[in-house]
Amino acid sequence: MKVSHIVVMVVVGGVAFWAVQKMTSRAMRGNVQDEVRKQMRETRQQAGAEHPDDPATVGMAKVAVAKGANDLASEPDATKRQRMAADMFVGFYAANMETRPAHCKKLGIDISPFTTAFDSAHLAERARARAVYATHPEVTEKAVADAIRPQLYTIIMQDMIGLAAVAGGSAQEACEYLNNNAKPLVEQMAFAKMQPAARKALMEP
Repeated sequence: MKVSHIVVMVVVGGVAFWAVQKMTSRAMRGNVQDEVRKQMRETRQQAGAEHPDDPATVGMAKVAVAKGANDLASEPDATKRQRMAADMFVGFYAANMETRPAHCKKLGIDISPFTTAFDSAHLAERARARAVYATHPEVTEKAVADAIRPQLYTIIMQDMIGLAAVAGGSAQEACEYLNNNAKPLVEQMAFAKMQPAARKALMEP
C-alpha cells in the first residue's frame, strides 16, 4: 500500500488545531470543554455534508484545514495571526505526540520510532510556538492541550480504526504501521505540508 493513500487517515491535526483556535478565543469566558465539543460537532456535520464520500476523520480534516486557513487570512494583525497559528500547532503536535502514543500504549505498542521522527521534523515549529506562548502568558500551552485532550482522544481512536481498516490489519498492526513507516509518514504529514498557511504565520519574524 502506498503511504500517500493512507496518510490523510493518519493526520488529525486539522481537526485539532481549528478546535484549539476556536477554544482559545472563548476559553476564559465559558466552559472550554463544551465549546470544543460544539466545534467538533459542527465540523463533523459540515464534513458529512461537504465530503460525504470521505471517511469521517478525512472529511473533518478537510473542513478544519480550510476553516483554519480562512481564519488566518481574515486576521489583519500579524501578532494575533501568529498566536492563532501557535494554537493550531499545539493541536497538531498534541494529537501526534501525546494522544496517538497513549492510544497505542493501551494496545501494548510503543510507537517511539514514530514520535521520535515526528518530533525531530518539527523542532523549529515547536520552538517558535513555545516562544509565542512565552510572550502571551494569558493562555498557556498546557491549558490549550488540556482543554482539547478528551476530544483529541476520541478522534484519534476513530482515526486509528480507519487506518487499521485501510491497512487491512488490527488496531495493534495500525500502531506498528506507524513505526514501520515513520519516516515517509512524517515527511508527508509535516505541518508545513499539511497546514502551510498556519506554518507560514507561525514562523513569521
